[in-house]
Amino acid sequence: MTPSESDGQEKVTLLREVAESRYRAWLQEHSERPNSIDSTQVSPLGRSKRRLDRAIDRARRGIKKRCAIQRAVAREFSCPEMLSGAELDWLEQRMKTELSQLVLALQHANANDFFAAGTVSPVSARAAQDRVAHHVPAEVLSVIHTELGVLRAEGLFQQPTERFAGDMATSQPQRQHGPAANMSRHEAIGRILKPYSHDWKKEETLDEICAELDANQIPPPAAWASLSPRARSWRRAYDLYPVRVLKVLQYSLDILSQPNATRNRHG
Repeated sequence: MTPSESDGQEKVTLLREVAESRYRAWLQEHSERPNSIDSTQVSPLGRSKRRLDRAIDRARRGIKKRCAIQRAVAREFSCPEMLSGAELDWLEQRMKTELSQLVLALQHANANDFFAAGTVSPVSARAAQDRVAHHVPAEVLSVIHTELGVLRAEGLFQQPTERFAGDMATSQPQRQHGPAANMSRHEAIGRILKPYSHDWKKEETLDEICAELDANQIPPPAAWASLSPRARSWRRAYDLYPVRVLKVLQYSLDILSQPNATRNRHG
């Protein structure tokens, strides 16, 4: 590692703590207070359901706030490395670890509540615990992937020398027919994206765009078929690899925005 790389990593490490400190302050400011969820007038199973809904809502808000802080720190200190793939991988792993801890905490609270009440059947208790184990990750992971997908896309724009290096090397079909064939693909993608204007990166919009790409028989990058799990359609790729989809679509828009991009090659 060169001195400049060492300095850069040290800066990222320091700013990571800045971001974490701000997030902890936000958590403390928005700490929950006892309320009717824990009321004895509600059944133990009812309390477990309310506890579950409250935890999911809080986790969603926390993830969005955490990613907003990450973006703000990167901009405030002019440090695009805070939005690098490696740093966002670290952030993703940390949020997933906290998600696992949340599941365990909810199950522990439920178990204590059920034991104290003494009125919950083993079957009902198991169903409530299984609901926590499956419902929380399903609801929260999608928010993690969506929010980080936006940050990853922003990070790629701020680091042009590394931009799209992975997918773009293999984004075209294996048989190459020259620049015109590639340009035709970019134009086809551009026509589908154009009606959505600047809103095309929104989660619900991207879902519609991928459906249109599939309906218009525009093949996704051939390399995606070798991923594990495989992605042979845009819809499946967006479900599994939203960041890859964002990068490929943005790449087509970038190509079309270049001065030498000709829209009427045959006219």
